[in-house]
Amino acid sequence: MAGADPGRAAQKNQPAANIRQIALEMAKAFRALALYPIGHPQLKTIFHASYQKIFFDMSKVNEVAFTVGKDGMSNQGRALETALEALTEFSTEMHIRQVRKFGLRSNLNERDLVDFLRMLLIPAEQFRAGKKIEEYFRAKQISTLWVNEVDFAKVFTGGKAAEAQDQELDEASKDFLEARVLVESLDLAGDDGQALSILGKISAEQARLAGEQKLPELWYVTGAASDFCELKRGRFPQACSKALELLKTAARPQFLAWLIERYNFSDVNSGKAFERYFDQAGEPAVEAAVLRLLAPESVFFQKQIISFLRGRGEKARPFIEARLKDPKTPQARKLIYMTGEFKNPESASILIEFAAGEDKVLKLEAIRALGKIKSRNATQALVGMLHWKNADNESRLALVQLFGEQQESLAVPGLIELLKSRRQPPELREKAAEALGKIKSREALSVLTEVLSKPGFLRKPAPEKVRLKAAEALHKIGGERAEFILSELARGEDRLAQYCRQLTAAKSGKRG
Repeated sequence: MAGADPGRAAQKNQPAANIRQIALEMAKAFRALALYPIGHPQLKTIFHASYQKIFFDMSKVNEVAFTVGKDGMSNQGRALETALEALTEFSTEMHIRQVRKFGLRSNLNERDLVDFLRMLLIPAEQFRAGKKIEEYFRAKQISTLWVNEVDFAKVFTGGKAAEAQDQELDEASKDFLEARVLVESLDLAGDDGQALSILGKISAEQARLAGEQKLPELWYVTGAASDFCELKRGRFPQACSKALELLKTAARPQFLAWLIERYNFSDVNSGKAFERYFDQAGEPAVEAAVLRLLAPESVFFQKQIISFLRGRGEKARPFIEARLKDPKTPQARKLIYMTGEFKNPESASILIEFAAGEDKVLKLEAIRALGKIKSRNATQALVGMLHWKNADNESRLALVQLFGEQQESLAVPGLIELLKSRRQPPELREKAAEALGKIKSREALSVLTEVLSKPGFLRKPAPEKVRLKAAEALHKIGGERAEFILSELARGEDRLAQYCRQLTAAKSGKRG
């Protein structure tokens, strides 16, 4: 079966932009296939539009071939753009299923393209042994597309056999067609009683699909009930009450986990449909989102989930805090971050516990989270942490920076104490001076002046960087006394004098 490389077929005069567009349209069609069940009207529209664009570009050449690597796709040695998320995802799914090279012929038909992309939804582990790709291509009789230099064009003449065409309505699409009849009937319902009757049938269909773990089809009928509940609650109150009951019944853990996974990678439009259902399902959906947040992956890949939980505020907070109270809960750092995002003063106590703990990573995250809570209790706790005996320098630096950013006047006495203490690390004293300048506390003038003044016979001056930050703080606080001290210091020739001259010159320039 294997012969000369089919990818060497002529691709003369093919514009580079068309090659990229073909790959991108395939990637878009694959993403749609992963989101919607076979036969879904929206899937059919999206897929057909992508196929038409691919077919138009393919009409200019005999064949287009792509090489697939773990870092992306290429055509004739030229790498395609990897910044496109859809294209990167598409390439990854092919690579982990042992697709190293594939080609499209000018007579590419839509069914072959569908079958090839559906192959990429088969679990990757099935491709690690044997000849899965070859067996799949034989079973589907794919002839207008080749993979890994295996060419079926000589075997399958005349395209799909009639029997294969008759078998197009497989079990998945049959289930969908049955569901679609119910959904269309619900859309055409003329009164409350009629809609209520149809929803009873949808309830039975939901139970069957859930029992058989046919989750895409289950989402189709559940999504239709969600849409009905949202759009027609004013006209059909009894039916909408029944629809809401169905939505809550469908909210089982496995189904919700499946939906959350797809929601996490959805776009703005499809994401709204998921969010609407999650809100209708209530607490189980929020809890499922919290469980998804605990997955051991970067928050960069969980932006959608984080945004959803942030928007649910008080509905999500109890689930987050309940997980935080369990000492065995992994990913506590994410939960602490989310607790801060809710900005509820009632969360201060649990965050203070983590800030007082031994884990440095969780301690710093708790300090940042407490800083988001605008309450006197949280602020006083943060100020008190400056004096804790078990507070490490990294924690104190985070606190000092936070006080400066928030211009927290309650922290001024503690910051003054840090600045004065010669036992504190120079970096911490620098940050304390910088924070006092941002707060613009006139209470700090005396200690700033003391740090900048010439030391006595038995006293060493403060480190140069600390003095520079103290001068900068005086400049920010302003006033006659501060300006006088800066002008006096500017008379020297050392680095501090030069910096004071720059500060006073900047001040004069602003006045001018």
